[in-house]
Amino acid sequence: MDKESIVAVYCNYLNDAIIPRHIMNRLTLAEKVYARLAKSYPSDTPTPIKIVLFGSNEALRLCSSVMSINVDTVEADSIEDMYARVDEITEDKVCNVYLILSNWQWVYVEPLLRMKDSKVRYFFEGAVDERSMQEIVEEKSKESIVRVKGRGGINALVDRIMNTLISDMKG
Repeated sequence: MDKESIVAVYCNYLNDAIIPRHIMNRLTLAEKVYARLAKSYPSDTPTPIKIVLFGSNEALRLCSSVMSINVDTVEADSIEDMYARVDEITEDKVCNVYLILSNWQWVYVEPLLRMKDSKVRYFFEGAVDERSMQEIVEEKSKESIVRVKGRGGINALVDRIMNTLISDMKG
């Protein structure tokens, strides 16, 4: 079974008239991650890499129009909602998920980065966010830390947590 790669880009923002610079930085980073991943596959095989943009309808329309690569779009109103949608997309797949957020937003996905799962592995790619501290603090108040949900019931969730703890204890 080939391992698919999903580049998940968080594009949610309030002003729908133009794409803010911090979102453009994420889109640019997504294209760079895509190019880096594509180089790791032989040139004669199709690359199982998909870029998925997450945000409001209008933000998704604008953001997908500036991308030079075909992208999928999924509505999501928070980072936690984005994780729920990614979880649905990856349900029966073996894949790597590259989360593209602003560099300070790693704290919201840290539980995913620590999770040891035999099917899905999460990676964080932080884009530069040049907004003022006031704007960032305002956005921080709207987000929450992702809560990891278990597939396959409570036993699967306990196994995932135990594997994470054991690997952390090993160093």
